[in-house]
Amino acid sequence: MKKNNGFTLFEMLVVITIFGIIAIAGSGIFFSVLKGSSKTNITNLVKQEGTYALIVMERMIRNSRGIVGNCTTPMVDGITIANPDEGETTFACMPGATPADSEISSNSASLISNLVKVDSCVINCTSGQGINPDVIEITFTLSQGSDTTEKEDIAEIEFSKKITLRNID
Repeated sequence: MKKNNGFTLFEMLVVITIFGIIAIAGSGIFFSVLKGSSKTNITNLVKQEGTYALIVMERMIRNSRGIVGNCTTPMVDGITIANPDEGETTFACMPGATPADSEISSNSASLISNLVKVDSCVINCTSGQGINPDVIEITFTLSQGSDTTEKEDIAEIEFSKKITLRNID
């Protein structure tokens, strides 16, 4: 009696089909994880850039001697403060379509990199009445600098902070 060793054509097709389904499902999961990681990296970059700009502005405004000029609302372009060392610092905020067109700056020194862009920016100033100090509210929205065609890949974050000046003129 002769014994058959090996697999039939049907068995081979079934095994190849199962491996193909596993490979397709695995690659889908792999690319999903890779895309999620990329979105996370972009979101973290935008958060870091916006948080840094907000911290620098808050520290300098809070420790300033006051606002140069009138405290009117809203100041869309920027605000100038009197520094403790008798100098002045101007914070400018300019939205734009690309990172090259937009900026958040302190005396022309950019507080954000060219990897992010400013989508909107408003600086409101409320004049203090009597013994109350002036209050400045900064609100801006940052997004990643590169254009993407897929809406779910866009990382856009709004930053907002109310800052009460310490010194009263």
